[in-house]
This record gives sequence, structure tokens and C-alpha cells, in this order.
Amino acid sequence: MPSYLEEELVRSKVLRGLRCVERVLAQNRAVGFGSDVPHSYGDKYALAEFMVRGACGAALNSLQQLGLQREGLRELKEWSKERRVILSLWREEKCTFDRKTRREVEGASTVKAGVVAGLLKMKTKTVTTVEEHFWDVEGRWELRAFGGTDRQAKKRILREGKGAAKVKTLCEESPRPSRSVQDALDVDVSWLLEQVNGDLEVEFGIDRNAAGCYTPRRNTAVEGALSFFSELSRWCKSVRVYFEEDVFPVEPEHGLDLTLLQTTSERVFVPVLPILQVAKQVEQLRREEPLLREMEKKKTSSRSLALVSPPDAATVAAATATTTTATTTTEADDLTGRVLGWSDLEAFLEEEARSLQEWTGGVEKAFGGGEGGLVSKTEGVLVAVLRHVEEVAEWTETGLDFVEGMLMRQLVAALGREVTSEDFGRYMRFHNRKLFLEEVAPREFCYAVRRDGHDPEGVVAVEEGSVPVMTTARCLSLSGRRISTGRMRFALNAAAEVSFGGERFVHAYVRHRFSTEEAGRPLELVARARQFSGFVLAIGRIGGRDLFLPEHAILVRNKDELRVPLELEQIPTPKEFEDAVESLSPEQQRFAKAYRSMQMEATLFGVCVLQVKPQLERVLNLPQGALTKELRLTEDLLELFVDHNISSDLLSFQADFLDDEDEVPTAHKVEAVRGRVEAMKAVIQEAKDEILEEQRRIAELKRLKEEEERRREEEERKRREEELAMASEWMYCVVPSPPEVAQCSSELCTTVKECEAVDVVDNKTNDCNAGENRSGQTMQKQGRGSTSKASQKPVTQDSDDPVSPEESELRMNGNVCEEKGDISKLPEKLEGRYKEFDEDNCLRPTIIKTGKQWKRKGQKALLSPAEEQVLDGEGQKEERNKAFDLLDSLTRSGALPVEEASLHVVVAATHCFDLTLMDTVVQRSVNPVEKVERSTLIAASVVHDAHPSSLIKDSHLHRLDTYSPKLMRS
Repeated sequence: MPSYLEEELVRSKVLRGLRCVERVLAQNRAVGFGSDVPHSYGDKYALAEFMVRGACGAALNSLQQLGLQREGLRELKEWSKERRVILSLWREEKCTFDRKTRREVEGASTVKAGVVAGLLKMKTKTVTTVEEHFWDVEGRWELRAFGGTDRQAKKRILREGKGAAKVKTLCEESPRPSRSVQDALDVDVSWLLEQVNGDLEVEFGIDRNAAGCYTPRRNTAVEGALSFFSELSRWCKSVRVYFEEDVFPVEPEHGLDLTLLQTTSERVFVPVLPILQVAKQVEQLRREEPLLREMEKKKTSSRSLALVSPPDAATVAAATATTTTATTTTEADDLTGRVLGWSDLEAFLEEEARSLQEWTGGVEKAFGGGEGGLVSKTEGVLVAVLRHVEEVAEWTETGLDFVEGMLMRQLVAALGREVTSEDFGRYMRFHNRKLFLEEVAPREFCYAVRRDGHDPEGVVAVEEGSVPVMTTARCLSLSGRRISTGRMRFALNAAAEVSFGGERFVHAYVRHRFSTEEAGRPLELVARARQFSGFVLAIGRIGGRDLFLPEHAILVRNKDELRVPLELEQIPTPKEFEDAVESLSPEQQRFAKAYRSMQMEATLFGVCVLQVKPQLERVLNLPQGALTKELRLTEDLLELFVDHNISSDLLSFQADFLDDEDEVPTAHKVEAVRGRVEAMKAVIQEAKDEILEEQRRIAELKRLKEEEERRREEEERKRREEELAMASEWMYCVVPSPPEVAQCSSELCTTVKECEAVDVVDNKTNDCNAGENRSGQTMQKQGRGSTSKASQKPVTQDSDDPVSPEESELRMNGNVCEEKGDISKLPEKLEGRYKEFDEDNCLRPTIIKTGKQWKRKGQKALLSPAEEQVLDGEGQKEERNKAFDLLDSLTRSGALPVEEASLHVVVAATHCFDLTLMDTVVQRSVNPVEKVERSTLIAASVVHDAHPSSLIKDSHLHRLDTYSPKLMRS
């Protein structure tokens, strides 16, 4: 965000000029600081024109001091009609050897003690021979003006100078090049000449009806002026630095006071001031203006080269007829507004020319003694005038920025503080409530996960900084009932595909983004489940009319709070895309369009919620609501399905062969399922017990093996000790006869064959699947003889529920239903609307992606404290597999559809602003409310398939027809 000049700093700079203004103006005239005098918005335009005209006049007066007279200005004006006019400084230097001299330099004397020829002291000194080289340095320069690229064809020399100096060195190396013609320092002055008419009068003006005119500071005319004065200031500084740091130091003993060339604002009046006159004198000035103009024409002598051209009557009348008073003013403000008139500006320029001439005259007198050297009055006047031009350029930029700063301060004063993007978002919520009809107004993306007649299982929301975002939503159902426009499907794996019905919502999320601001609050998909409740959350894309492509899935249950960060990726607008591929080859265009189609399809962000408890009841052949109060049974069922992946056929209720399933009481059905669940849990527990027993037996065998190894080691150690002792006796004793065969002690050895088999047992691995397989075989053997009538009927997707008359009518009108429910066509429709009605080319389609790290806060037990878990890529994959395994069991591998489900499809777009919020209002004079409002209406008209006028209240129709006519009249 650009920093606006503080008013106090500008006041301190302008205060010096105001003292001079009081002397220049008539005695009964009073002026004030721009922000202190009440004025209109049009006065700011006139003030900007006033300051730029003053800057142009000051620049022309400065050129006059450098040698450009009226006939020369007229000649340059003629050149500018055909080619560019360049102001250039040409430089040439020569350095020649003059002579070499030698001289002796005596050092300090030294007194030493000693006896020499009867004396007691001795005095010595050091003499150094210095070799000096003298060089003649000559310099010549010319300040030229020429037209076009040929520097010799049309050339006019404004000022020139030459001089010489003697340079002394202690070495033979030349201090300067023997001869050098340095590159010329050029600046284009064509813009300045364009502001001068045939009578050599400055006639700068701002076309307030031009396309690029936003504010008094932000328009093509003022931007051109600032660009010129910025280049002119850089050129002046380059030339001045060349003389002050490269030429003047060559002659250090010139004896001149260079401080006279420093700050000029104290000596020369700068006619660029953001001042306004008091309202009481406006009418008087209006009456006196023609008389003052006639008096100025009668003047025969004037120090100022520049005159100011007043607006003629035809220009004022045309501007008045074509400009509305609400937003702009005309050039008549010079006569009727608070800005000083052109006669006052001519008086300012006259004073500026007088003070500049007086100061340069003083410089000539002070530098007159240096004639013939490199530092003379010619160079001194040039440097002084260039420094003054730099200050004129600086004051011009300061004054114009101050005009924009006044707009900023007035806006902040009206609002009470600087408004941020977050504040603007809160206002748009308020504005949309006032704009849209209640039934189609944007609402918070926060939906309860529930079925009819029951409390919610949880909540799904998209939040920005813990506040749900606002979206334009539409439910694609018949007459508000929960009859979907058709089932959708998604694949669990290559062999199973799940179809689901329920409600289907389309959301248009239009957000705004201002540049160079800090990143906004994070966008998150939040899912919360209640205690003893749960649902499966699937996140993905829309791949077709009835195809959902899940990328992630997770089971949310028992007070879990899942937070999925959402990342937004903006793609080019339709106009930007067309402009970019316009000059590509046909092959490149086809590739770009194909990739663009994939990007547009990716803008459909899908969130699917699949309720678990109703699907449990369906897959177990239980009546609706049978598991509502069966908390333990529901938890046990989820544990069997999620943790052990038990087939639903092993747990579902099946009536006896002679019984009618519909006549069996609900309690009997629930008890039957509970019995099967308890039996399955018993089988699993038995398998677990067997595994535990096996582990204990293996541990006992390991213990026995270790004890046997320790016993063998101890016996081996004792045997070796006895052999060692016997060997020692044989070495030291005499044996008369061969040793008799010793008879071994008859110790009983225990066999350890069973202990040696422990190594084989250690490698044996068992898990619960073995017990589950045995339990599955047992349950299947028990159920073979008790097949019911319902189990003999094949389960199909269409034969489970009776078809209502409404759904039958919907299926008969297949084309209408297909068009209504085809969400995949939304990006194509939206892109066409963006291209047609987004006049500012700022509405970018946006792709919503999930972040890499999810956060889940939950409880391991009912009364345990909540713990937060981070799910990375592997964790998300594991949760997806669990959720898909659960859905596989609940749908019998896709054979049973999920009816209690809801699909939310979000299509996002971002209205991008090039500047911050306050700069958008101040620098571009744009009302961002109207821009974002139009973008929201474009998206809402596509979502609701209705004209924008049918979505808003009647009180806003006229305003929108005025500021968004193309959209409202389409």
C-alpha cells in the first residue's frame, strides 16, 4: 500500500512558499492550505491542473536562464510536431603532459648525543627529493537541443563552456584520459513542448471523460506529467553530479564558495503549491479576471518565458455539457472554484523568474573570479538552475500526492478508520441481505446432517476464520421435497460402485481479493459429529451428470471434529485465456483449450455426506428408526464393520420360512440382530482367547527352553572343571601301570526334544482373521436351513422402494430432469456469463483443493479428554480405506443404494482487485461494492437459472440498471 505524505510535512514545505504568495497576490486576497479550505471534488482536478501548469512554466523559465529564448522555444515547438526533441549535454576532455620538476623537501632536524671534534652534540636532518608532474586538463561542454536522431541536422546550442586547470601528480601516470568524448546525457522534452500552444502559452488540462481518468491524481494527463518530471529530475541530477563530483574536484584550489549552489527553495520561489483561495473572494476574482488578463497583455516586458492560456468559452461550454456534476467538474473551475486563476499563476511564474534571475546573478558575481578555469560562473549557473529544476519536480510530485492524500484522509474521516478487506466482507454480508429476495439470498454454508423426524447427527460447514462462508445455494429437488433429480454414483473399487440419492445442493461461492494485503483467514471444511452418531464424509469432484469422483473419505463419529484446510487456485479469466491463445498455432490452441476444460471441470468441488445409521437399518433388514435408541448395538455394529470387516449377511435379520417379514415385531428383529452380534462377538472373543492362550503357551515354552539351556551350560562348566583337575593330577603324579578305565557315573539325563521344538513355535503367527473365518463358517452353517422369503428375492436398486407419482412423472420427463440435474454443465455456463457480463475482466474461476494436513479432534472414550490428531497423506489414505470398507459392507458391494445422503457442489470464483481496498476507492475512484455485487449476481443467475432482476428486491432495480446496465438489460 503506497504511503501518503503526512500533512504536517507538506505544510512545512508549503509554508515557505506561502510567505512569498502573500507578497505576490493583492493585499485583499487570502489563500489557505488545500485541506483547510472547503472545496468540491472538482476543485481537486483544477488544483492538479494548476500545479502542473506551474511546474511546466517553471521548467520553461529555467530553460530561459540556460539560454532558451522565445524564438528558440518556437523553433523547438516546430520540431516537436514531426519528431522527438532531445535536450543533451555533450562533454569532451583533454589531458596533456606539461612538465616535470624536482625539488628537495627538508625533514625535521634530529639532535644526537656524542663527541665529535671536541663537541658534545650532533644535529642531523633528512632531505627528500620529490619529483612532480604537471598536467594540463582542458574541458569543453555544450548544452544542446536537437530534433530526431540526427544530432547535427537540427541542433540548437543553448549554453556552452570551456576551461582549463593545472593538475599536479607525483607519478608519471596521467590522472585523466588523454582525450575522451563521454556519452551524452539526454532527456526527452517533447512532452513539455506539447503543453505549449502556438502562442507559447501553457495549456495543460485533464480530460475528465477519458477512459483512463480515475481521480485528479490518477489519470493519463497527470501520469504523463509525473513521468516527464521524473525523467527531467534524473537528468538534472546526472548533469549536476557530473560537474560537482567529476569536474570541480579537478581544480580544488579555485577559491570559490560552492555552498551558494546548495538548497534553492530559500532563494527561489517554486510556483507549485497545493493552495486554495477563501470562498468569499471567488466571486470577486470572477469579476476581476478579464480585467487582469487585459492588464497582463499590455505588459511589454516580462521576466517569465512561460505564459498561461485561459480556457476559451467553447471549451468550457462543451465540458459543462458533457460532464455530470456528481462525479466531475469542468475547466470553468478555474474561474468559479476555489483554485487560483491563471492570472495568479502568471504572477507566480513572474516571481519565480525574478527570484531565479536574481539568484543566478549572484552566482555569476561570486564565480566571476574563476573565469577560464574548470569552475566558472558558466558552470555555476548551470548547476544552480539544474538544482532548482530538481526541486520543481519534487514539489510537483509532492503536491499531486497531497491531493490524493486529501482524498484518503477525507474518506478515513467519513468512515472513522481505514477499512480492511475483512470489514468489506462483513459489509457484503449485510448488503446481500438487503439486495436479494429472501428465498434466494446467499446463506451460510452450514448444514445439519439429519433425516426427517430425528435430531441432527452432526454438522458440515465451510468456514473462514471460524465463520461460515456465504454462498448462493439452490436445492435441486421437486417442490422442496427430498426427491432427488436422480441418483449419482461413485466407485469404491474396480468391482463395486455405490449409488446414492437424497438432496443435492449447488453453491456459488464468490469471494473477493485485494492485492498487497496479508493473507486472509484460512478456509476450512469442518465436520462435527454428535455423541453416538456418525456419518461418512466424501470429498471430490463431479465427473459427469451422475458421476461423483471421491478423492478422500473419512468416518466422522462420536464428537469428532474434523478440519480440512481448503486451498484456492485461481485460473485466468475467459478474456485473459482468449487473449493468451490468440496468437498460438492451431495445435497449441487445441492443447490449451483441452487443458482449460479440465481446469473448469475441477472448479466443481463436491462434498458428499452419507448417513450411517439409516443405512445400517436397511442393510440389516430393520425398520426405519429401529436403531435410534440402540446405542450399544449401533456401536457394536460399527466396530464389527469397521474394525473386523464382517459381512452384513452374517448380522442381518432374516425371517423364518413360514413367517411374513412385515408381521414380525420390530423388537423381535432388533433382538435377532443383537443375538447375531453377540454371537459374532463371542466368536471373535474366542479367537482372541485362543490367540492369547497360544501366546502364553509359546511364552512358557520359551521359558523352559531358556532354563534347559542354562542347566546345560552349568553342567558343561562343571565337567570342564573336573577334567581340568584330573589333568593336573596326571601331570604331577607317578602312575605304575596304565590307568584303568573309569566308570562313568550313572546320572539320569532328561530329554529335551519338546523344548527344542520351541523355535518352530516362535515363528507361528495368528490373528483375529482365523477366528473370524471359523465364525463365518459356523454362522453360514447355522443359517443354511433358515432362509426366509425375503432372502430368496434378489435385491435390486429399483425394487426396494415404491415409486411415487412425482418421481414417475420426473422419470417420464427424462430430458427435463437430465438438464436440471446435470451439474457438470455449470462451469461451461458460468464461463459464458463471465465472458459476457464481466466488463472489468476481474472475475477468475477458482479451483478448491484440500490441504495436505488435516486435523481431527476426538475422544478415545466417552469421558476421556479430547485429543487432536494430525492426518497426513498416509493417515488420509488409511481413513479413506476404512470408510470405503464400511460403505462396501453397508451397501452389499453396491447392490443396495444409499438413500439418506446429501451432495453439496461448490463452484467458486474470485473477484480480484489490483490494489488494496482503500487504494481501490481512492486511486481508482471505484466502488468495490458495485463490482462484487455484479459478480455475485452473475453467479446467482446461473445457479438459479433466472434473470438477475427476478432475484433482487424492487428497491434496487433502478440502481443496478444504472450502474450495471449490460447485466440487467440482457
